Amino acid sequence: VPLRPIRLRASLREAGRKWKTFAGAGILSTFSAILFGGIVFGVSFAVLFLIGWAFVSARASVFLSLAASGLMGFAAFLLASVLLMLAASVVMMEKTTVLRSLRRSANLVRRSFLTSVAALLIMFMIPAAAAGVISLFVNSTAAAIENKVGAIEEKASDAPPPAPPPAADGEKREGGIRFSYPGSRVRVNDNNGSPKNPIRDALLESLLQIILLPLQIIVTSFTAIIVALLYLKTRQAGGETLRDLLSKFEETDAPRKKWQERMRGRLLQSGRTSSNP
Repeated sequence: VPLRPIRLRASLREAGRKWKTFAGAGILSTFSAILFGGIVFGVSFAVLFLIGWAFVSARASVFLSLAASGLMGFAAFLLASVLLMLAASVVMMEKTTVLRSLRRSANLVRRSFLTSVAALLIMFMIPAAAAGVISLFVNSTAAAIENKVGAIEEKASDAPPPAPPPAADGEKREGGIRFSYPGSRVRVNDNNGSPKNPIRDALLESLLQIILLPLQIIVTSFTAIIVALLYLKTRQAGGETLRDLLSKFEETDAPRKKWQERMRGRLLQSGRTSSNP
């Protein structure tokens, strides 16, 4: 809310007072989404298998039922996740219990369901796409460097062995047979054809985690902003005034600037306008 400076200590103090409700809402919302998706998967698999068994073979019915029920289960999990995505915001901003926060989140999401679905997809796609791009870049760079080093080593090993030094004057040179093998290396490759190197793999994994850590912090902050704005907009979409909500951000010990007064007045006016039929 751009009406006051951010104070991390006050936010942490407020969250600490409600940590039990936060934990309960988070665990219950995650478990409910997984359970709902599992129930839909099991019921749809049983129904589709019985229907397919009556018309096609049992083996084909199993594969078709697994594919269709998997899609239905994932859709059910996504639906439950969307409906419960505002539970944490409700707990933070409203005095409520765990079950009431889940019910309140579902009611708020229904006011702008498509926007909530788009927000959830953005929250999942941004970190997945960023992690995939960074992982591809790191692995491609490491493979290019390793191929260049391997080519240099193979070129050096394929060079002919140096000729023996000529015998000095008066030195008797014994005869014999000399055997030489061209320098060739034996590599143990994995299924992808790249040489196995545990040290390299460990270094790449550590480097990838170091690069992804700042990205995860940025993405987490971005998703938190999305959820907070979605909570405010769904409240306004239902005609709820923002007067009681903005009272949490009032400052009595610091003078408010003119631009803060103007923004506060506009937000209050928009809340009154949306609440009027």
